Amino acid sequence: PIPCVPWQSQTSGQYQRRVHGGFVLCNKPEEVPKVVKLLAKSYSPAVRYGAAAALGTACAGLGTGKASKLLDYLRDDNVDYVRQVANVATGMVYIQKNKTECSEVEKLRTKLMEVSQMKLEHNRKATKMGAILGLGLMDAGGRNSTVSLLSPTGQKRMNSIIGAAVFWLGLWYWHPLIPFVSLCFRPTMLVGLNKDLKMPKTTYKSDAPPSMFEYPEKLKEESKKDKKSNFKKAVLSITLQDKARRKQKKSEKEDKKEKVPELRGRSSETA
Repeated sequence: PIPCVPWQSQTSGQYQRRVHGGFVLCNKPEEVPKVVKLLAKSYSPAVRYGAAAALGTACAGLGTGKASKLLDYLRDDNVDYVRQVANVATGMVYIQKNKTECSEVEKLRTKLMEVSQMKLEHNRKATKMGAILGLGLMDAGGRNSTVSLLSPTGQKRMNSIIGAAVFWLGLWYWHPLIPFVSLCFRPTMLVGLNKDLKMPKTTYKSDAPPSMFEYPEKLKEESKKDKKSNFKKAVLSITLQDKARRKQKKSEKEDKKEKVPELRGRSSETA
């Protein structure tokens, strides 16, 4: 699925951005990088935004490939909202991937984590938000779901298509619409229930190694000792001034004590 790329039109000195969702190439995600390759290098940041959104929606769950290379390029864009959508699309492309399936996942997780923890700057706010959303999409549904606009039989899922369209429009215009992305999720776990809707004790045989289905490691909390060592005590300017005054008074008193015996010695000599 490719959201038709947005464009910019200049009217009265202001840019008007419009995003039109026309989903095509649903069954051929491998063709999408070829289509948006030139758009990803367009002079218009709005077009680059649409190219990243197309890659994220169409190539969700594919992992490595041409889509990931284009997203690597767009994550270093000079426009804040283009970097934002590139981070979100990266989370979609690498959704439910572990280091066994894709060796690049660990590096990408580290990069997105660094961006999500960086200090807020006037030209990096959207980038940080995109990194947080991208990390969330990587582990969507408790790491048991993927983004898909098609059913297992290849039929279009209208709820998913609507959810994807509203999500990308909401990310561009109105952030409260972002939760619509949950309509795109399709569960990938296997759940068996009996007639009483209870989970029976069953066993399944899989020829794939367990590492293929291994969950990524959970985030580790920093110890309190490490947190304390990273912070420096704040010293107020008033405190520094007070210390300087006390030091000066002390030195003045010492100077007076030294001068007093010298004067006494001179007076005895004159006598």
